[in-house]
Amino acid sequence: MDGLLYDIMIAVGMGLIGAVVFAGIGLISGTDETTTLAPITLLVVLLGVPPVGVFTFWLAGAVSKHMTHAVPTALLGIPGDTMAVPLLQQATIARNLGLPHIALRKMISGGLIAALIAVPLSVLFALALAPFGQSITASAPWLFLAAAVLIAYFSAGRWGAVVALVPFVLLILALQTYTAKFGVKLGVSYFLGIAIGPLVADLFSVMSPVERRKMARSGHRQFSLAPDVKSWGGWFPNPFRVLDRSQIGWTLGTAAVSSATFVFSPVAMTVIMGEVVGSRVKHAYHRLTSM
Repeated sequence: MDGLLYDIMIAVGMGLIGAVVFAGIGLISGTDETTTLAPITLLVVLLGVPPVGVFTFWLAGAVSKHMTHAVPTALLGIPGDTMAVPLLQQATIARNLGLPHIALRKMISGGLIAALIAVPLSVLFALALAPFGQSITASAPWLFLAAAVLIAYFSAGRWGAVVALVPFVLLILALQTYTAKFGVKLGVSYFLGIAIGPLVADLFSVMSPVERRKMARSGHRQFSLAPDVKSWGGWFPNPFRVLDRSQIGWTLGTAAVSSATFVFSPVAMTVIMGEVVGSRVKHAYHRLTSM
């Protein structure tokens, strides 16, 4: 019993530390989860923390970071990390309409509800697929190829996106083959590039006279915020009161589907789930706050 109590205390303590540390990191724009979670978790391992503490530290860090990255995304229009890139369009529209605070509250509420569903379901799916690990590993390249084609086809570009996969895949394979000669892998760089891509694109756009004129500002930009209506009781927002019934249903459904496809790209699954929800919600405001 003493050993179990010790493990529980380590798990809870490291979980709280991971949540606090990565909640702060998530507030910094462009901090990719791969480039922050991996090295800090490795540091925890090297410090000799028991496995149960390492697991809760990593899990709490991942969940908290993916919630707080909504702050720079919703309020500033700058992606918190790669997972926030698909949210930029809706976040920008909400900010222009004076709804960034409402969008932020719904984003964090949806993330909290999804985490309660996704974490246990992911463990269950992993346990169910474990006996078929060798078969899945053997067919993994074809599964990823099929997933990439499906994701590209269901995007806004349709067949154009599918065709664009060919040069993109060739470029990635060429870079991997070249860097492999030096024992270097650029996987982390690719994910970081997704997060800072919009910022780099804006820097290059400044070189164009046409785009530079569009970016020119004569004064400070002003925003008008919509009235804030409190729909819950107590000090802290209740996620089940912030979201309406249909939004809670969509959150639960997309979290369950995403948990079953945890081996695929999380960014791609975010795009697909967002497109599915957006195509079925007709009201403009409801669609904006649901996607």
